[in-house]
Amino acid sequence: MSRTYSVALVAALALTVTSLAGAQQPARDTTAHHPKSSPTRDQRQDRRAISADSARLQHDIALRDSTRARIEQVRSRFAGDDARIDSVKAKLARDQKATPRDPAAVRKDLADLKQARNTYDQDLDRWKRERSELAKIEKRVDAQADAETAQRKDLRSDRAGLDSAQDARQAIRRDERQDAHVIAADSATLHHEIVLRDSARTLLAQDGARTRGDEAKLDSLQAALIRARKTTPADTAALQASIAQAKKTLESDKDRAQHERSTLASIDRKVSKDADATTDARHDLRADRSTLEHPAADRSAPKNHRR
Repeated sequence: MSRTYSVALVAALALTVTSLAGAQQPARDTTAHHPKSSPTRDQRQDRRAISADSARLQHDIALRDSTRARIEQVRSRFAGDDARIDSVKAKLARDQKATPRDPAAVRKDLADLKQARNTYDQDLDRWKRERSELAKIEKRVDAQADAETAQRKDLRSDRAGLDSAQDARQAIRRDERQDAHVIAADSATLHHEIVLRDSARTLLAQDGARTRGDEAKLDSLQAALIRARKTTPADTAALQASIAQAKKTLESDKDRAQHERSTLASIDRKVSKDADATTDARHDLRADRSTLEHPAADRSAPKNHRR
């Protein structure tokens, strides 16, 4: 009996030691590792929204600065347009008083005066359009800055965490509202970019027409210069001045057309990007509604397509 008791005692002691060793090992592993808590779904969502708002804000700021530069460029042409009109008026006055009077020269002066005034009117219209566009862009920049500030407030609020099932459902509803807001914002941005793209295409077409007109005018002046050298050498100085001015105008129109083509390419890329973002936001909204209708679904899964 004593031998049986001893054997049982040894077995019990061995089992106890084994259990203690097993219990101590996880304790050491737990204290050795302190995994950082991963961001919540709302935190990841707000960070992506902040990133998207910041990108839109930077784009609008760049667009605003570009528009301001174009306004200054158009404004700088007014002085040249006025000088051109005054020059043509003076030449017209001389030709009208010349003896004998040259009707062809007077008609040409009148045509040049009309063209100069048209150029001035076109520059004035462009300046007004650009100034109106600048006001819209500045308003949108302010709105984007406010949106980014609001998103950062949401991010700080999300860091408190959501524990209860009711809070989780409220978070999903908040996601749904946020997705709807993103869709509305993206749709408005997309519509604006499409309008901007169409406007850029129109300006580019106008610049092309103006360039062709300038080239035709330059050819006409050069032909007139050749004739004047043979018949009336005294008129060559004025024609040479007109040719120099026409070349300068042509180069300016070509530079402006190149700038408009670059702007149009940039807007086309932005339209494609905003169209994709709107599609992704609609996908997220459907996912939010599905999760809200099926509470047993995993609410911690991050969205794959939110901007």
